[in-house]
Amino acid sequence: MFITTKPNNRDEKRRHGRFAAAFLAALGLLLTAVGCGTISYSEQAYIGPGYQPKNVFRQSATLPETLRRVAVLPLTSAGADADSDSGRETLAITLRRELGKRAVFELIEVTPTQLKQWTGRSSWLADEPLPPDFFARLSEPTACDAVLFCRLTHFQPSKPIVIGWHFKLVDCREPKTWWSADEVFDSGQAAVVNGARRYSLEHFKASAGATDSQFILNSPQRFGQYTLHMLLESLPAR
Repeated sequence: MFITTKPNNRDEKRRHGRFAAAFLAALGLLLTAVGCGTISYSEQAYIGPGYQPKNVFRQSATLPETLRRVAVLPLTSAGADADSDSGRETLAITLRRELGKRAVFELIEVTPTQLKQWTGRSSWLADEPLPPDFFARLSEPTACDAVLFCRLTHFQPSKPIVIGWHFKLVDCREPKTWWSADEVFDSGQAAVVNGARRYSLEHFKASAGATDSQFILNSPQRFGQYTLHMLLESLPAR
């Protein structure tokens, strides 16, 4: 004769608890092993939307065939402090490099000395009154079809890094703006952090000192590259 007993509730709970603990431990080991072979926790792309520039204007989706050469004016900055000067010097190089990557038009870099020789001043803003023959003075020595005004409107190198840009691409032959962008990227915003870290994973993973995607949030130069990439992507296509 077999005698059966009803399971004790306390014993049943203990068995369930041991099973759950063993399962979670095994799952943890599995995730650790997979993570070590692929990508670390700090490199994971965040779930959630990245930042999308909002204050961008395009006259059309594509540039006209007649617009081939663009005179890029010297980068100006909004502030007159040491940080603004440092940001302008650092990001001017990054700007030229990122513009070259777009390969939308031929770039003619205008130096401050040349600009002063041709127009009487070494810097100009897109939203200030210009001499009536301003574009003629530039197009004659450079044979440019348009002029790109570039301004660093915000530069905060300490965390959270904040970088702002104002660009304006103006036709030399008629009073027409083909593209403009006026945007501020604040690394204190979650969407900007998401976009910057994803950009870092894609572009800086093999770079020295950039194995962690958090690195971009501590580097004004790297963060500036991300902001330029996002804005210059909105240029009209060829």
